[in-house]
Amino acid sequence: MSVELHTVVALLCIIISYCAGYFFSMKKHVAEGVNYILDYLRTKGYISIRINKDGEQELITINELIVEYNNHKR
Repeated sequence: MSVELHTVVALLCIIISYCAGYFFSMKKHVAEGVNYILDYLRTKGYISIRINKDGEQELITINELIVEYNNHKR
C-alpha cells in the first residue's frame, strides 16, 4: 500500500467516524431539547400531556379536553 493510499483511507475513516459521532450526539441533544420544551409548556399550562401505556408522552387534543371538562362539569 502506497503512502498516498494509506493517507486517503485513514482520512476517510476519520471523517466517517466524525460524522457518525456528530449525528448521534445531535440526535441525543435534539431529544433532550424536545423534552425540555414539552415539560416547560406543560408546567406553564399551554399544553396537556398524558403518559400512554408504553411510557411515552402524548399530547391531549383540545376536543378531548373539552369533552373531559364537560363530563366533569355535570
